[in-house]
Formats: sequence, C-alpha cells, structure tokens
Amino acid sequence: MKHVLLILLAAVFGSYAWSQFAGLKEPEAMECAQLARNLARGRGYTTQCIRPADLDFLTRNAPSRQTLARWPELRLPPLHPAVLAAGFKLVPCSFAPPRSSAPYDPEKKVIVLLGALWFAATALLVLRMGCLWFDRRVGLLAVLAFALADLALAAGISGTTRAPAMCLAAAAAYAAGLAVRWRESAQRPWPWLGALAAAGLLSGLAFLTRYALAPLAPALTLFAAWRAPRWRAAAAAVVLLLALAVAAPWIARNLRVSGAPFGAAPRAMLNETPAFPGQSFDRSLQPAAHPAFVLRALRFKLRQGLLHLPASLPAAGLLMVFFAASCFTRWERQDVNAFRGCLLLMLALLGAAGSLWGRGAADGIVLLLPILTVFGAAFLCRILDNAEFQDAATPPLLMAAFLVLNALPAALRTIGPRAPLPYPPYFPPYAACAARLLEPDEVLCTDIPWATAWYGDRTSLLLPPSVEDLPALRAAGRRIAAVYLALPAEPFAASGATAALDSSWLALRQGQTPPGFPFTQGFYLPPGSRDQFFVADRLRWKPRADSPLAEDGQDGLRIAPAAD
Repeated sequence: MKHVLLILLAAVFGSYAWSQFAGLKEPEAMECAQLARNLARGRGYTTQCIRPADLDFLTRNAPSRQTLARWPELRLPPLHPAVLAAGFKLVPCSFAPPRSSAPYDPEKKVIVLLGALWFAATALLVLRMGCLWFDRRVGLLAVLAFALADLALAAGISGTTRAPAMCLAAAAAYAAGLAVRWRESAQRPWPWLGALAAAGLLSGLAFLTRYALAPLAPALTLFAAWRAPRWRAAAAAVVLLLALAVAAPWIARNLRVSGAPFGAAPRAMLNETPAFPGQSFDRSLQPAAHPAFVLRALRFKLRQGLLHLPASLPAAGLLMVFFAASCFTRWERQDVNAFRGCLLLMLALLGAAGSLWGRGAADGIVLLLPILTVFGAAFLCRILDNAEFQDAATPPLLMAAFLVLNALPAALRTIGPRAPLPYPPYFPPYAACAARLLEPDEVLCTDIPWATAWYGDRTSLLLPPSVEDLPALRAAGRRIAAVYLALPAEPFAASGATAALDSSWLALRQGQTPPGFPFTQGFYLPPGSRDQFFVADRLRWKPRADSPLAEDGQDGLRIAPAAD
C-alpha cells in the first residue's frame, strides 16, 4: 500500500512541478538559496542580501566585527538553508550564471527535489495521524485530500520554508499524539516520555525553520500536561525543555553576533505599517523605533491582518470548510478533543504571527494544513456514517466528489498552460548579467537584492529611501558600484508616502540624476525596452552590435544630471 501511495505522490507532484515550476518566485526562497550556497562553500551563515536597516542595526550592536563581504544573516532561521546546503553538497549542480529561461540548475536538481521529499514525508505523516487519531479510512481520505491540494503542492515547489515547516509541525503533532496513546496503554513512563521528547525536539526544529512556529512547543506542552495528570510536570518539562535546548544554540549565536536573541527578525514586523508602508522600514538608513510607536504600529498591523483573514481563507478550499465544521463536533476519544483545543490555540497564535510578519494571517494557518486536513476528513466520514443512504455506493461516491472538488484547482493548473516566467521582475539571466558586471568585493544596490544575490552571486543592498542616500553610503565605506532597478515602474508612481519615498528612483529610471551623482553609465533591459535599468560608476562592458547589453550598438547609455 505504501509503495502505491509513494508512486501516486510522485506522479502528482511531478506533473504539478513540470507544469507550474518556472523558477523561484518568492524573495524568501531566493534568500534561503543563497544562504545555502554560502554554507556549502564554507562561508558560514552569511548572506549576500543586505538591507539598510540591518546595516544600522548591526553597526550599533557590533560596529567593529562585520563587513559586507561576510555579513551575518540576521533574519532567517538556519534549518532550511542548512538542508539545502547539504543538498548542494550531495547533488552535483552548477552555480554558473544562468543564460537562458530554463530553470536554474540548482533549483531543478536540488530545491524542487527537496520540496518533493518534504511533500511526500508530510503526506505519509497525514496518513499516520489519521490512522492514529481516527481510523484507516480517515487516514486514506486525508492523505489523498492533502496530496491533491493546490496549497500543499505549491508549497513543495516554492523553495520557501513552508514545505519543511508543514512537515516538522505535522511530525511534532504526531509524536505528541503517539505519546498520549502510549501513556494510556503502557504502565512504564519511558516509552511515552520518549515520544514526548521527540515532539519537543521536532518543535524546536520547526522553530528553527520558521519563527512563526514558536507557538507549537507551548501548545504541545499544554496538550502533554493536560493528558498526563499523574506526570503533568514531567510531561511538560520534557517537551518544553527539549524544544528550548534545540533552539538555544541559535539564540546564543544571535546574541553573540547581534546582541539580540532573534537578530533583526522582529524589526521586520514594522514593515507595512502606517509609518513604514511597504518595505520602507527595511530601506531606512536610521529607522526610528520608539517603544510606544512600535506598540501602536504592531497593534494596527495585527488588527488589519486579522480583518483580512476571512477573505484569504478560501484559498484552502474544502479542507478549511470541513475543519471549521469539525470544531463543533465532539469526538469519542478525549485525547482527540484535547488536541483539537490545543490546535485552535495554535491557529490563533499562528494567525497573529502571520499578520505581524507581513505574510498575512492565512499564511501562518497554512503551516498547520496537514493537521487540519485530518480533522476535516474525519468530519466528512462522520457525516457519511451518520447519514442513512439507501444505496451503499453513495458514501464512496460522495468521498470521490469531495476529492475531485478539492483537487480541482491543482488539476486546472496542471492541465492548463505552463506557468510563465516570474518576469517581471525576476529573469535570472538579467539579474546575473547586472550582478556579474561588478567585482566580487563590490556592492550592487537594487530593488531585488535577493535575486541578484542568488543568480549573480554578488553582495546586494536593498534600495535606500532616496537616490541622494547613495553618496552617503559610499562615503561611509560601502563599495556600491552600480544600481539595478528591476521592478516595474508602477510601484514607484504609487500615491501617498510611497510616492514621496520613491520619486527620486522614478527620476533615475528616466535617466535623470542629481548633481554630483557618481553613476553615469547605464543601459536598459531587455534590449529595445525600458523595463529594467542598470547604471554604474564607469563603463564596465564592451558592447557589441549583437550583444544583449548593447543599445543599438552604442557604448551604453550615457546619462546626464537632471536640469535644475
């Protein structure tokens, strides 16, 4: 049975990846990939994607330690990049600059393959959870529903932390459920305490994959203490202390490097608030963050995120509908009811975490999709068992209809047109071309630093608030040698605070520079258009008439300061 299931999972995931994967699309995925490459090369947990706010943060906390050439990663936890780095070491792949629209070699050979493994492991855990908490029929229905869900498949090919976070959260929940079952059937405490230890370890690993999963360990601690009255203190201590033990080395590293237990990750929550719309906090050279202001901003952001939650939940489709209905059902087994209570607590905390970190409340809830699927499948089976059908074939037909409707979004994507390239703004040959015009010790200033760091292998700095900030950064010793503007012009023309922030960059895209601006040689990409713009401090290329860098055979585009 397991072999048949694995073949089915491989076929479903393979066809979906072949149709929908055209390259990495999300900044988080590219950041994790370039972190993994640095780890695989022995450079430590350093990043080539840097934000001006992090320059200010680390300069204040460790002014004499760090240089841009070996800048420590301050935002992303290390587990997912470490697993990718192991994949880069084990699987032969080329990091040569991409020169075509085909998927980048490390992405198709390592990143998507690891996503498939996380997806398959999560599906098997869904099967085991269904059999443990309910019965084999629920397990089979749940695993089929999960394997055919568009959200689960999209997470597997995304290259982000969603796929490993889903898997580790499901594994921790399964270990906790197994521990409670063993406690009820075993006289000795060691077997179920061992399972609780596994739940604690997996909770710590989930936290090291995604900070938003911090509520997982406390929720499982509550579940363990709830279901072990005679051993309440021991059960809670095992889960919580082991989770803390796994996370402690990483927290100690952050304290040593930056003076903060989670580095600069909490500061990212100030993005997309009224005072810092979009990424303007990350781009600020000296962001002001008074405690009273921070509390007001986060309260506003949390409220807005939760208000938008109902509109974003339908992306989970029927799975979320049936799980919501299962919350009003009382199950025969008390451990299932107790775990559902802890699950609802996790959902509330993950929704809040997703709102504050800018991905949205629904993104946090999606991390628990495997567990929600099990409860949704159990509720459907209960409805079919309690209903009186004259024809015995009706329940299987209704289950099949549920699976078909649940699989419809993924099926339509798979049989439809292949996913287009993530351009604009991400086209690997352009990002690599712009970055590779710089020397390895120089810095590229760009609006997509995660892409130029990954595809171009160059230190990349997110655009500061204004063009006028670039000379100040260069005067401070930052070797900024060029600017690469890849995002469409529309975001620069937005209204309100964002327009005031980006108006100088819009002028630069049009070839207008302030007096004394150090960058005077540039060109547009793709040839014959003005979609993207590269400008450098000197002529760094030798254009030919047939070169993609040529503008009608001219030696680049010479730009002049804007008239007063």
